[in-house]
Amino acid sequence: MKLPKELVENILSMSSTQEGMLYQYLKNPDAGLYYEQITYFLHGKIDLLDFIKSWQMVFQKNAALRTIFKWDKLSKPVQVILKKIQMPYVVYDLTREDKDSQRQFINQTNREQKEKGFNLETGPLYLITLYLLSEDSFALTISNHHIILDGWSNSLVLCQFLKIYTGISNNMIYSAESYEDMSVYLNWLKTKDMEEEKRFWKNFLLDCPVTEDFHAFQLRKKPETSEQSECDYKVFEISESNQKEIQQFVGEHGLTLGCLFTSIWGILLNLYEDMGDVVFGVTLSGRSGKGAIIENVVGILMNTLPFRMKMEKSDQLIHILKNAQHDFISMQTYDSTSITDIHTYAGLSADKALFNTLIVVENYPVDMIKGAALEIDGIEGFSHTDYDILVAVNCFHKMIVNIVYNPTKFKGVFIERLGELLIKCLECVLRNPSCEMNELNNLLL
Repeated sequence: MKLPKELVENILSMSSTQEGMLYQYLKNPDAGLYYEQITYFLHGKIDLLDFIKSWQMVFQKNAALRTIFKWDKLSKPVQVILKKIQMPYVVYDLTREDKDSQRQFINQTNREQKEKGFNLETGPLYLITLYLLSEDSFALTISNHHIILDGWSNSLVLCQFLKIYTGISNNMIYSAESYEDMSVYLNWLKTKDMEEEKRFWKNFLLDCPVTEDFHAFQLRKKPETSEQSECDYKVFEISESNQKEIQQFVGEHGLTLGCLFTSIWGILLNLYEDMGDVVFGVTLSGRSGKGAIIENVVGILMNTLPFRMKMEKSDQLIHILKNAQHDFISMQTYDSTSITDIHTYAGLSADKALFNTLIVVENYPVDMIKGAALEIDGIEGFSHTDYDILVAVNCFHKMIVNIVYNPTKFKGVFIERLGELLIKCLECVLRNPSCEMNELNNLLL
């Protein structure tokens, strides 16, 4: 259906990441891939009229929330920013229910929303669900398709809402900061040095191992079925004592949280594979080193890239981590490269998957919301991707590891063991950074 011009604010091209997500959507619209859902548990006085008014302002300030996608009879798909879109929200009053019933209702409703999914062509692609739990506590579930927003942007949008709500509830004229839209990032992409990008990826992946699957994981798999399956997941909470050790460790050794957890996953994969050279997926924000304007874009700049870790059995763990951080920093200059181009640069055929596990370390700027009228007590998140295993590390109020997996391929008991080993591997690194890889193998497996 053709959109009347008066409804359209702008028409933009799509980034390679967005095109990849659209391709997966068109292959199977009902698969639920790239459905993002985050539930925030908050406390404070909630006024429904102010709540709705604040979110309406947020929708008007952010083009991404008013974006839909068109591809039929077009030479290339486009994203269309509408001048206005009906803001989808639902409110449930659960104040008369006990805590167990509240939790059951939230989980069931969130699950039903995931099953319903989003229509990329008609939108909206952003859904707000408010669960009233008591006079001063509630749960706020934000659901969106990943094609319009990454985790960093979701954090910016939430902070903006909280600041606007704080102003309105205090009868203040409050003008929250405005963010840039995807057009800024799409224009920046045109300035890239493609030859330099090509040289980096060609060298980084030279003679890298490419396997159809992880051999060690094969023994722990269920027989594959032809059924399309929902993701399942296991949650592993990092203890408070370990969290304190982590903060002290990264500070002492000049590491980032992202580097630490990424290295732990690489070390664990190497223990299973015993190859000394592993490749797996990582997600980078796409914003580092590109200036404040790019940092303040609300859209999807995040990109999933192959990360390679080489290690010898005689290598000390701390040296492995520092080498990984060096490579991590080097990659940030080229973190907007499409996976298709990376295959080409590395001389790999498109049907050869570089990796089938992915780690995402979520450490977004949620500290910007401190002091707001509504304060966050906890965060829970869900992502549905097409990778066999997704390790999502949430570094917010508590550090939590979510392992999302395909239950038609992996047994839950294996994922439980994998998560336990990941935590044990983390503890070994924190307490024995001079330990060699061959010693770690004896400690864990």
